Parts: sequence; C-alpha cells; structure tokens
Amino acid sequence: MLTGAEDENRRNIFDAPIHKRFPKRFNIYGDTYAEWERSSILYLNPKYVNCTKCSDCDSWITDKQKPGYQARLDVGEYVDEKIYCPECATFAREKLKN
Repeated sequence: MLTGAEDENRRNIFDAPIHKRFPKRFNIYGDTYAEWERSSILYLNPKYVNCTKCSDCDSWITDKQKPGYQARLDVGEYVDEKIYCPECATFAREKLKN
C-alpha cells in the first residue's frame, strides 16, 4: 500500500495534465458552472482491494458480500456460482431459464 505522501505525489502527477488541458471552472449549460477539484484513482488489485472481474465481460466489479466493498465499482451478482457485472448477470439469468 502507498503511504500518504506517495499517494498524494501520484495524484499530483495525474492531476497536472488535466489542469493544463481543462479549466478549473467550466460552463455546463447557461448559467450553470461546475468546478473540478481532483481526480481519484483506485488501484485495482484483488490481493488488497475488494474487486474482481466479471466472469463474462472482464469489467471490474466489487463483491458486496465481502468486507471492503468499493462503492466506486459496480456490484457483482452471483448467478450459478459465478460472479457477473449487473448487465452480464441479466443475460446469465436468462440463459438459465432457457
């Protein structure tokens, strides 16, 4: 795991190019503006983070039944003892019906 200083340094490395390319405050529509504060990085390593890949499409998901649930990822669903992203779980359930 990264120390606080190492993590902050990595964030600054990733944020710098974004600041050069985009203004901090930008117009969304009419008189509506948004301000960009910073990006967020989640290093997806199943050894350290509650994450895995969908059994069908390989997108990253989290297992809500295990500790360390990651709210930034889609929640995986178990179908026939395999874990799927929400979209693939729908198709997997349909296959089981047929």
